[in-house]
Amino acid sequence: MRPRTRPTSQTTRIRQDKTFRDWQKKILEHKREWEQTVQECKSDNPKILAVVNAYGDYTNIHSVKLLVQNLDGKIIFERLYHWRGTADDWTGWIIEEVMWLGKNVKLTIIDTPLNKEQCPCCKNSLSNIIDKNAAIQITASDWKEKSIGTIYINPTFPSFAMTVFYGDEILYTAHLHKCEEHHLHFTCDKFEERIPITKKSNIKKHATDIMEKIFKTWQPGQIFIGTDNPDKPTLIDKFKLPDIWEKKNNR
Repeated sequence: MRPRTRPTSQTTRIRQDKTFRDWQKKILEHKREWEQTVQECKSDNPKILAVVNAYGDYTNIHSVKLLVQNLDGKIIFERLYHWRGTADDWTGWIIEEVMWLGKNVKLTIIDTPLNKEQCPCCKNSLSNIIDKNAAIQITASDWKEKSIGTIYINPTFPSFAMTVFYGDEILYTAHLHKCEEHHLHFTCDKFEERIPITKKSNIKKHATDIMEKIFKTWQPGQIFIGTDNPDKPTLIDKFKLPDIWEKKNNR
């Protein structure tokens, strides 16, 4: 067996030089990314979002984190407000920070606080970001002109489908149908949910409320509602579910 030998000073120096070059490359990449971000923030319609995450609960905010992200959800910069100041102080500082980045940068607040145990200073850091499609909606200056919502109501089965477009791009799709008398089954791009049906449930109203909540969130400039032939639907003026939703034993 050959005895182990220590690396020569030349080998060590080569490794150190490579490590230094790798770090130098990363630093330059971060510098370019930050300069591009600052330049984008100063534009008339920046494709950058400032996102605020709070840790704690609605009565006691433990800390606040400001994230600067691009449309793909990549976090470019973050700052934590924790040991100094109050929630009111943090609010003012965050607004000042975002205004410094650019007066047109959209500031978005995640309305549900994260557990304070997930604060970076306390234990495991967790952050909510805005996904790409929602970020497009928030940053699009021509959203009202170019966004369209569509609803197709199946006339023979208790179901309907929803889509949100921005220009030619599909940002959101969802589908809701009634499974016998047990539950409403909702599916979209990110998740699915089964909503129990009780004896007191007003099925049509519940389904309509879900539809309205979705389009209230997306706020498309126009909404088109169709039924009958799915390939060439007949347009109707109002969202009205057919009586098939009230019949039993639907499959």
